[in-house]
Amino acid sequence: MATILMVEDDAPMAGLYARALEAQGHEVLIAPSIQQGLEVLDSTWVDLIILDMTLPDGAGTQILDFLETSPKVIPVIIATGFSRYLKQGERNIVAATLSKPVTTSQLLQSVSTVLEDLNLREE
Repeated sequence: MATILMVEDDAPMAGLYARALEAQGHEVLIAPSIQQGLEVLDSTWVDLIILDMTLPDGAGTQILDFLETSPKVIPVIIATGFSRYLKQGERNIVAATLSKPVTTSQLLQSVSTVLEDLNLREE
């Protein structure tokens, strides 16, 4: 299955989502800040990123900016409660946008769809 980086500062929500994704066989890495997310991206290959847009050390757009200049092509699912960030879904690396609150089933469906699309492109 996939290695998923979840950049989310709400620990209970991140834990809930991580358990649901792990139950489907995915490995989930949780980063509660932009800095920690960038550190994971620098040291670990991930297949997908689930990105909150409001984090304690800035906006998730910093992760998007980093990815757009990186040789790694990693799709991103944006999960945000702020509608102003949903327009980030127009960026090429953003595979899906979810408006919080996001149910576990919505997240699992979105992850499944993005990973299926990624697998089809790689074949």
